Amino acid sequence: MMTADHPLAGLHVCVVSTAHPLDDVRVTSKLVDSFLQGGCRVTWVGTDLSAFHDRYRHSGVDYRLVPPARGRLGRLALRWRLRGSLRDLRDVDWFYAPTPDACEIAVNVARRQGGRVLYDLLEAYHRGLLDRYVGGREARALRSYVQRRVTRVCAEADLVSYVSEPVRRHYDSPDADFVLVRSCAPRWFAEGAPTSTPPAADGLRVLHGKLSAINGTAPLFAALRLLPDSVACRVVIVVDPDAPTDTSMMSEVRDLEEKGRLEVLAPVAHALMPAVMRTCQLGLIAYPRSLGAESLPNRLFEYMACGVAVAAPSYSPEILRILTEEDIGRGFDAEDPVAIAAMLTWASENLPELIEAGDRARRAFLARHNWDAEFERLTRAMTRP
Repeated sequence: MMTADHPLAGLHVCVVSTAHPLDDVRVTSKLVDSFLQGGCRVTWVGTDLSAFHDRYRHSGVDYRLVPPARGRLGRLALRWRLRGSLRDLRDVDWFYAPTPDACEIAVNVARRQGGRVLYDLLEAYHRGLLDRYVGGREARALRSYVQRRVTRVCAEADLVSYVSEPVRRHYDSPDADFVLVRSCAPRWFAEGAPTSTPPAADGLRVLHGKLSAINGTAPLFAALRLLPDSVACRVVIVVDPDAPTDTSMMSEVRDLEEKGRLEVLAPVAHALMPAVMRTCQLGLIAYPRSLGAESLPNRLFEYMACGVAVAAPSYSPEILRILTEEDIGRGFDAEDPVAIAAMLTWASENLPELIEAGDRARRAFLARHNWDAEFERLTRAMTRP
């Protein structure tokens, strides 16, 4: 728990958000909570959108919200509404922006009204994220434009926090001031976690995460169909009934659930995820190459906090480096159903080894990979003369 003598105490931080929900994992559960614990005053200017809660509000935050944008044109019009909400804020020390368009708004306001801008560089926007946005169509000119624009955003911000080195390298600029702030889980994520998780009576339990066409779900489903009945393995998957989902994929969910290969959960709030994770012996990160090659996701550190061994793509060097250094899991080709099936078969036959890896993961999280150290690094950067 931070105290009133924290270096950030007394500062006014304004979150400027064009897309992130009010209960976002990194923005709220990490950054906003840490700013408040450090004695900051926090204002949130953004859209009235919550991911897991009905009309979420943080008790310590002053909200100035507008209706969510509808469609891509609505996202463009949103910046004018947000600028209106920011117009009378004159005492902001830091504007925090978690997307490039939010940073552009913040820079424009800070130049007129004072304050500095912290841009949180979370993804390689011109690669996998852009592919999702344009439906996977080839768009070389658009990729180049987005890369140049994000690079310019980094140069215009006063400070850029970034989640991994591969992401930063895409937008490097001699005019930008970068600080590494990984998406590690907060220490409370490890509270109550056992030192070891006993094997489930029905064999290996694997947490996949959200059902998604871009999350590696399809190759995983194909792998589950390849597993012989002798392999005792069940995958826990989160299905949002309100999210648009391919009909054929939902049919597969029902079929694999009937066969005992899937356990389907409704969306779970971030604070409740540790209880779900601790029921599993293996945490899966199954991103395809378009997303996984440069990824260092929240979920890796959340698995570690809960004492869960990790299986991640063999083409994800940032993740594999931690798995190897800490000896807490193994890599596999997440695009190849045969490789996935082989990994799941090995894991089901080596539960004691997985449990030992999970123990090491939790110890490594507490010692080297938790949010406290990341926020301390950010604090030092924000308080430099």
